[in-house]
Amino acid sequence: AGGQYGYNNSGNTLVATALCCDELNRQLEGDICSKFGSVGAYNMGGLAGFCFGGVVGFGNMANHVPAGGNCLVVYGPHVGIDWDFQFGRVPRDESSSVSSECCGPAQLAYEYSLRVRKGERAPVERASDIIESQQTWVCQQVDAVSDRISAATNPQVELPYALYDAQSEILQRIVQKAGSEFVAGKTLAFLGGITINTPEGTPEYFLPKQFAILDASTGEMKHNLLDPLLAARPAVAVRRPRADK
Repeated sequence: AGGQYGYNNSGNTLVATALCCDELNRQLEGDICSKFGSVGAYNMGGLAGFCFGGVVGFGNMANHVPAGGNCLVVYGPHVGIDWDFQFGRVPRDESSSVSSECCGPAQLAYEYSLRVRKGERAPVERASDIIESQQTWVCQQVDAVSDRISAATNPQVELPYALYDAQSEILQRIVQKAGSEFVAGKTLAFLGGITINTPEGTPEYFLPKQFAILDASTGEMKHNLLDPLLAARPAVAVRRPRADK
């Protein structure tokens, strides 16, 4: 999908990402760059996958797109799953069965919001210190959807879905303000979804929620690529299992 609109591996496509800082997401980033012939990704993401690059970062990125070329923005949160099928945790070492939180910043924010509701913590205020600014904003975004998450059968499964919706809304606002930086002849596509991190040595997956060519001036969808993608193939593994040593 996307080939008919000029998205290929000829080097005419800049990949930009808004993914979490977690090292587990670099595999997906690298695979997509390789697929589209991009030497590297323009990174707009931060903790939990929010697009902290904002309007300035997006506008700057638009000026890096090759003349007459394309931009593919890949975004979304991630969630781990361990050997016991527990969501929100993943073993990071192939030789270890010990799991750690994934996505840690998102879970920390959700746990904080629960304590606020119990009266054990004060609500998070607007960020005032650069060394804590990203997590402060993550806490505010998660707090806004905390009731939705808590009402779910499995809050750890609902958490990335709620984060995805929040991040999509933010990116839509960014495009509406900075999309004019895309000059005539440049094409903008969004691939949004949830990365599912699994134990080392097993395939991990990307669940696409949006795949579309957008009108860069408005952020409105011009061509829906998600339906043909889902009809064409099942969930795609983004990491191959390691070969036996």
